Amino acid sequence: MEGAGALETNEMLSVTFAEKTKTLNRRRGSYKAKITKLQSFLKDKASNAEQLLLQIKLDKVSEMYSSMEALKIEYYEVVEDEQLPNLELILEEMEDDLEEIKVGLQTLLKHDDISKNVSICNTALSNNDFLIVPMITDFVPSIQPNLKIKRFNDINRSILADPSFDKPGKIDMIIGAELFYQILKDGRKVISDNVTLINSVFGFIVSGSVNAINHKSNCFLISESENIDNCIKKFWERERSRGNHPG
Repeated sequence: MEGAGALETNEMLSVTFAEKTKTLNRRRGSYKAKITKLQSFLKDKASNAEQLLLQIKLDKVSEMYSSMEALKIEYYEVVEDEQLPNLELILEEMEDDLEEIKVGLQTLLKHDDISKNVSICNTALSNNDFLIVPMITDFVPSIQPNLKIKRFNDINRSILADPSFDKPGKIDMIIGAELFYQILKDGRKVISDNVTLINSVFGFIVSGSVNAINHKSNCFLISESENIDNCIKKFWERERSRGNHPG
């Protein structure tokens, strides 16, 4: 009887896992349908959509990332090991699709921001004088910073005003304080204790301090060596001076 009870329990567990797997598959199908709709929106309608609608769609993508992560965890609890590789491949493809949608929406939002604010910048810049100089300063940053910050590395660089800000490069223009605050917008993202992204009409500006990669301290010694002719001359002057004094 004990064996029969154990068999019955195993059968109940199998049924429970099967039902849960079926439920998870339905959720996965629902997410896949939402991803397909977002892909269609990005392809056919996004280029002419209002900024608010683009942001709403982008928020939905962020929500789906969280839902997909929760779905993956639940799958791992009920799916057999031999089924995992195929399942992980399907989920990874869905996540890749989400990433492409996110990048596309972010690019459109950034372009829309710049287009709407470029007239403001042109007006401000046209009413001010400029100095044209051969070079403003040396390459900035002078040393490549060490950006081992997970939250920063997870950010798509297309939203930044300067996606290659961490690579030493030339400075094209300095904007004075009277114009700088006109290009700033509401919104900032705190990445770490030392790094913050500040929103602007050109995209997010990276602000803060980080350590440098392969930073080396240099020590220099400067010495002045006297000409050999001067040394010989001084030697004979001293000898003469001694000879002029009576012993």
